[in-house]
Amino acid sequence: MPKPFVTIELDKPRHLRYGFNALCELEDLLGVPVSKLPEIEIGFRELRTLLYVGLRGEDPDLTPEVVGSLIDEAQSLDYVFSKVSEALQLAFGSSEEKNVQKPVA
Repeated sequence: MPKPFVTIELDKPRHLRYGFNALCELEDLLGVPVSKLPEIEIGFRELRTLLYVGLRGEDPDLTPEVVGSLIDEAQSLDYVFSKVSEALQLAFGSSEEKNVQKPVA
């Protein structure tokens, strides 16, 4: 059964999901195990990477640069961050709030 997704409104409604392969890719791109996400400082680059990995399952042709442009179309960075956080929580099957830091401006 696929992991549940979170709908995020960007250029259009998109599905944000972190399946096993996405989590492995996230570890590769961020250089840390997913279990260490609450400990790392999330900046703009990390937020873009989190969103990029979560959207690629639905749209494998996305690039980090295109995702950056999609973030520009979002309501706010807080909105993007909250959707990414929600999708990560679903990936681990927990309704508990994960302690992932908001991006630093």
